[in-house]
Amino acid sequence: MIFLERNDTMSTRSLVKIEMRKFIKRKDWISVLAVAVIGILFAGAAFSGTYTGPNNQSALYWLESQVFNTTALYISPFITAFMGTRLLSTELEEKTLTLYIERIQNKRKIYLSKVLAFTIYSVLVYFVMLIFQFILYQIAALKEVTYFSGNLLGANTVQLTISLVLLWATSFYLPGMFTLMLGTKIKPLAVMGMSMGLIFILRNTFQLPLVEWVNPWTYIIKLVIPFSYDTEVQSVAASYWQILGVFILLIITYTVLSIVFGIKLFSTQRKTV
Repeated sequence: MIFLERNDTMSTRSLVKIEMRKFIKRKDWISVLAVAVIGILFAGAAFSGTYTGPNNQSALYWLESQVFNTTALYISPFITAFMGTRLLSTELEEKTLTLYIERIQNKRKIYLSKVLAFTIYSVLVYFVMLIFQFILYQIAALKEVTYFSGNLLGANTVQLTISLVLLWATSFYLPGMFTLMLGTKIKPLAVMGMSMGLIFILRNTFQLPLVEWVNPWTYIIKLVIPFSYDTEVQSVAASYWQILGVFILLIITYTVLSIVFGIKLFSTQRKTV
């Protein structure tokens, strides 16, 4: 733990740097290896001659499909939820934040610094994973030229790029923001249980009328999946951009709500579950 002299005027930027150092010290970044497992399996299949998939895959298509696979298999959202839990709930449980809170004396600033640090960290982890997957693609392309074109870009470039951003928000960002908020009041094990349960429920209820348009998985189905199974040029539905706009507003809404409620809950005495 990095202790500071009593200073309630310390800038949020300084606190974010402290949080980033804590992230690195905890070695949570190693979790990115688990996210890359699917890509390793597919690349291994290409080398063994057992891989099957769409022909002429570009690097961008490969990246999008591997990220989608980790999302569909619950790997990335569960890992992100774990990272968010470690960021606050675990620190409160282990009482490593007690002196930190006493010396900063500004819980709002502390919480915002954790939000910013987590956002930066999730982006960095995402880029590291994409780089690793790109390397796997290049290795696979050396062996299997039928399925992999070796080109960086191919068909549906705009939609695949948008899909990568949406998958980051859905799997690498929102789950952590949710567990960060829950961690203000709830113990780590309960936070993970609740977040995993919610992720599972959302994944299996996106077709219900009452929750369809507030369920992030609905938008993944409508915006991402149409471009995830074929390397040929796909027509873009007339409603694509409208649905994308609604999803962006939903992401912003969930982000704002998690921050507002997180600050409010963090500013009150913590209860136990």
